[in-house]
Amino acid sequence: MPVNIIIMNVVIGSLTTISVLSCLYAGYLEPDLRTTSLSLNGVIIGLSTILVMILVEPHLGITADKVVNGEYSEVYFRKYLFFVVLARITGTGMAIALLIPLAYIVVFLARLL
Repeated sequence: MPVNIIIMNVVIGSLTTISVLSCLYAGYLEPDLRTTSLSLNGVIIGLSTILVMILVEPHLGITADKVVNGEYSEVYFRKYLFFVVLARITGTGMAIALLIPLAYIVVFLARLL
């Protein structure tokens, strides 16, 4: 199993899960920038979507092609998908660790805008 793909899934799952809550908390931290902070939710979601499309999905597609071509077994692919799903669930659980740091990043970005 490619460990870097699993780690990326954890991070991306965390970003996707905590984006709205961190933007709400950023609005609490800096009430004058509440609207801007809430608008930055789209930036976080967009970033996580781009990361999935660039880093994770191509590897998944290549692995699926190798299964169809007979280079990898179907059992390997099922295990791989299990670990991808487990990484997303783990990322959702670990998302709370990103709440405060991401909120401060959102406040910083809101001040720049």
